[in-house]
Amino acid sequence: LKRTDLPLHPQIKQKGNERTDKVKPKKVKGSVLAVKRMSKKKARKLLRAHQREQRTRERIASAMEV
Repeated sequence: LKRTDLPLHPQIKQKGNERTDKVKPKKVKGSVLAVKRMSKKKARKLLRAHQREQRTRERIASAMEV
């Protein structure tokens, strides 16, 4: 294992539900993703979570307008 194979930032392993634990550092997450390739399953999971967040944001915004 070469030093270059390791991701630049230590990966944060967190147990628990993503919906309940909303204290993930966002900067680290993005940079780790750029360096380390992930499985399709994990990518889909992240994409789904991101889309869910966007939908809730839009819902809140539309509720505020009315």
